[in-house]
Amino acid sequence: MRRFLATLAVGALAAWSASASEIDALKGRYGFDWLVDLAKSKCVKIDDKLIKTFSSPSYVCDLAPDATTASSGVAFKCKRKDGNSEYLIFHTLAACRKEHETQSNNAE
Repeated sequence: MRRFLATLAVGALAAWSASASEIDALKGRYGFDWLVDLAKSKCVKIDDKLIKTFSSPSYVCDLAPDATTASSGVAFKCKRKDGNSEYLIFHTLAACRKEHETQSNNAE
C-alpha cells in the first residue's frame, strides 16, 4: 500500500510539472506573483531570467489552461515548491493587468 501511495504521489507531481521546453513557451507572456503584496507587485514580461527560475528544481509549472482566476481569465501557473511564490501567467499584458486589478480590488 505504501508503495502504491508513493507511486501515486510521484505520478501526480510529474503530471503537474511541465518540461523545460514547455516552460520555454511562456517567454514573452505576462505574469505576476500573486502571493506577494499586490500593492507592490506588477505584471512583468516573462523573460529568460524568469524562464530559468521556473525551470529550476525549486519550481513546478502547470501549463494546463486554468480559467479559475479571479477575473475568469485563462492562466498558467509556476510556483515554488516551498509555497513562497506562485506566478499566474497570461497570454497578454491586458489579461495580466485585469487579473492583478481584480485581485487587488478583492483584497481591499
